[in-house]
Amino acid sequence: MNATPAPLTLLVSDPGLRREVEGLHLEPTSLVFTEGRGPADLAILAAGQDTRTALAQAAELHASGLVREIALAGPVPTPEFLLQAMRQGVQEYLVLPLGREEFAAALSRVQARFPRAAALSQNMSPDQAALSASGQSGRILGLLGAKAGAGTTTLAVNLALAANALSPGRVVLVDLRRGSGEVPLFLDLDSAYTWAEAAENIHRLDDTFLASVLTRHASGLMVLPGPGAEVPARLAPGPEAEALARVLADLTRRFDLVVVDAGSGLDHTALTVLEKARDLVLVLPLSLPGLVRARRTLEALVLADPDLAARTRLAVNRHLPGADIEPEEAGEALGRPISWLLPEDSRAALAALNQGLPLAQAAAKSPLTKALARMARDLNPSAKSGAKGSAESEGAGRFSFFGLLRSRQTGNQATLAQGA
Repeated sequence: MNATPAPLTLLVSDPGLRREVEGLHLEPTSLVFTEGRGPADLAILAAGQDTRTALAQAAELHASGLVREIALAGPVPTPEFLLQAMRQGVQEYLVLPLGREEFAAALSRVQARFPRAAALSQNMSPDQAALSASGQSGRILGLLGAKAGAGTTTLAVNLALAANALSPGRVVLVDLRRGSGEVPLFLDLDSAYTWAEAAENIHRLDDTFLASVLTRHASGLMVLPGPGAEVPARLAPGPEAEALARVLADLTRRFDLVVVDAGSGLDHTALTVLEKARDLVLVLPLSLPGLVRARRTLEALVLADPDLAARTRLAVNRHLPGADIEPEEAGEALGRPISWLLPEDSRAALAALNQGLPLAQAAAKSPLTKALARMARDLNPSAKSGAKGSAESEGAGRFSFFGLLRSRQTGNQATLAQGA
């Protein structure tokens, strides 16, 4: 049932700004203006030259609890100012002069974050409305190493880059590991934030906060790194897993593909996150220790989540033709076929590392590069090469923090190595 959304109550304290909003001539029933300090669904504050005053007003309104969301309106902001505003509870930034379509889109985003109001207007439960508002359409691809050193990060980074080349701007790479995560090193990225910040602030996970913790690579691939050894003490294993699952669910609303580097080992956090994956790839070397660890991992998956175990496929990394263990023998021992054989090509990987270039660029003709491209297409068959990512095309002219920050973040050229 498609019902008309409930009107939004607006608090616009600046007279000139209110006249500009009223001049957009939106549907008369869609907005209701209020006076004073609220209550209101959305407060819009002017962010002119006196940015300190605007931030102070935002912080005061946020602390009062009289408004549900806060937006600032002003000239094109700097990323630093956006982050300061986000910390004061601001969810939207409106670039002046206001455009009718863009302002209406911002209001729709605000209203979509009110699941209880949506429930009342559409006769749904709050949980149903929240799920409907999320519009989850993306999918999660998990990569799990049968043992340490299997090359899980190499595959995760390269597959994410290859998938992003097929669907530019529609892929995000998540480094699930804590302490030992190496994704930023592979991509030569300097990331200020990690998933620890997102998990610790799960209560305010929205476009604004996601934008602040993601880092953009030069290719357009977005990256959410893992934290160092220190994780906030209040994030115990259980809450941490639940918060990470929420972060991943939110990313699927923003991206077509979420690639997760889960490292090696199935702890509670990894299992909680990976059970949401549509595809799970278990990475192993063709060696006796690799087969033993792979078998134990598959057995653990069957006991913990049979459906996830059924969705798990096998990828052999650093395969050498004529090795003592044949892929067919390995498949029989593990009870399922090997889906991908990724050839050993340390020379190409080292060349990419030394030149500071992506493997696909440093060694385009490498058998490893070609095998990874085929694997990416197998795992993402609906993507079209050269397709314009909708996130990128929609970013221009949109006033959410997510679009503004992402358009301004810069990344460095990728550096890939096969050995991690």
